[in-house]
Amino acid sequence: AFFVAVVVVNGTNEGELLTPVVDRVRELGYSDVRGLNGAAKVPTTLIFAVDEEFRAEAEELARSLGYDVVLDPAEVVEPDDVAIGLFDEAPQVSGLANAKVMVYLGRGGLPDPPPPAEDDDGADGEGEGEGENGEGGDDGGGG
Repeated sequence: AFFVAVVVVNGTNEGELLTPVVDRVRELGYSDVRGLNGAAKVPTTLIFAVDEEFRAEAEELARSLGYDVVLDPAEVVEPDDVAIGLFDEAPQVSGLANAKVMVYLGRGGLPDPPPPAEDDDGADGEGEGEGENGEGGDDGGGG
């Protein structure tokens, strides 16, 4: 999933916004990340996928950045809410090239990153499939 090309577009007048966000997306493991300046200024950050095929990818990136993904732009009420649109609906940006996901930054930048998920590495020892221990006592069966 991380070979998906991402563009981060600055849709604000804040010049310092782009670099930290590009860095943050790279830290998530996306290797192809570019920053662009958008002509259109937007009040809140928008996230777009190139087409329906990449919508899930855009949603995953949005969640990784700390957003709550909502289905309808009308449902965006909290600063951390974001709806995924398609490039057709995005403000015109030149230089998208091979990008599949666009983060179009509005004022206020990004939400705080989500806390690291600690349950995903299986370190909580659920004990699946450990029933084989101690069966078939092979000690001292040498005759």
